Amino acid sequence: MGTARADRMMEEIRMLAEISATPREEGITRISWTEEYARGSDYVKRRMQEAGLDVREDRAGNLAGCLHGSDPAGSILSGSHIDTVICSGAYDGIQGVVCALEAARLLQENGISLKNHYKVLAMAEEEGTRTGCVLTGSTSIRRELAGEELPDITGKDGTPLRDILRQYRGFQEVHVKEGSLLKQEPMIFVEVHDEQGPMLEQEGIDIGIVEHIRGIRNFDVILTGQSGHPGTVPMSARRDCSLAAYEICLKASRYVLEHYDREATITFGKMLIRPGSSNSIPGEAEFSVDIRFGDKEAGLQIAEKVRGLAQEAAQALGLQVAFREHMSKDVVPMSKSVQAIVEGVCRRQGFTFRRMDSGAGHDAMNFAAFCPAAMIFSPCAGGISHNVREYVSEESLAKAADVLYETIIELDKEIGK
Repeated sequence: MGTARADRMMEEIRMLAEISATPREEGITRISWTEEYARGSDYVKRRMQEAGLDVREDRAGNLAGCLHGSDPAGSILSGSHIDTVICSGAYDGIQGVVCALEAARLLQENGISLKNHYKVLAMAEEEGTRTGCVLTGSTSIRRELAGEELPDITGKDGTPLRDILRQYRGFQEVHVKEGSLLKQEPMIFVEVHDEQGPMLEQEGIDIGIVEHIRGIRNFDVILTGQSGHPGTVPMSARRDCSLAAYEICLKASRYVLEHYDREATITFGKMLIRPGSSNSIPGEAEFSVDIRFGDKEAGLQIAEKVRGLAQEAAQALGLQVAFREHMSKDVVPMSKSVQAIVEGVCRRQGFTFRRMDSGAGHDAMNFAAFCPAAMIFSPCAGGISHNVREYVSEESLAKAADVLYETIIELDKEIGK
């Protein structure tokens, strides 16, 4: 067993939590390529250097700290992101970075000499808070491996990404070698993350082993009827869009609960009612639909159910209905062979575990496009994430780092077989 030290991981999490554009009690805001992000990146660089890693930064501001192998045929990769949503918790993404760094320290402290390189990654803009484009840092890594340019995107204020990065360099105080973090070679990626949901804690399970990162369908429903005076138009004569919107959301939620409770989710996170007056019948309603699914066919069926319900409601009330598509991503399977290795490690260490899907997107999705990828989940208090109350216990942090540490040792035997 690796005997990870939770105290030093908690100290790193605490220090990063202090680097925020919002007061700590309101939550942590460290948006990619801002001055706060530069301070957070500088802190991670220093910790990597103190751990004896060879630190490099790429064109998108991603970091890699490398523990060089004795006779490398490839690289084992682990890490996550260090950006946040606005008023986030302290663990989302950060846990994966500090666990990966702790594993590097354990390898050295326990006198383990890996044959292959081990690289600790700390990536930018996974949350998409700066640009509206999620997984931007790991997308840049994937594109650079393929010989492609930076993603052609802008900040939400319209500033091109290249200009954002140029300004970001001016905020940095700790400068390291710049260049590509990865090269074309055999690689395996393992990301540690808190579950961001309640299942592990509710079931008293130590470790989650991710089988799939769920797919997503994201679109808007727009209903148009007729606004009017609330006191003079009879109920039977109304073309009230709000009632149709509420009915669609309720029926769709009940459908997913009844047929796909543990396999999929549906969320209606935004709703606009126009004209938005307490003294007017709503003549237009627009709401978002977010569907997450572990099976492609289930995702298609749920999306078709929502569209069907919208058409039925529109016909019944004499409304017009339209749909605006935003995002469609299929299920991303994690490596079965790496899952088996993680399971074997859990059994040897006496940790309880369960196979599960991830309903949230993660950088591992990009890595799965070019190498075997896996995810290790730890329970988080109340299943709360993207919230100042997010919390992972010291015991759970240590268990996740110990599992990662031994998994790395096992993976070292696989690369270059």
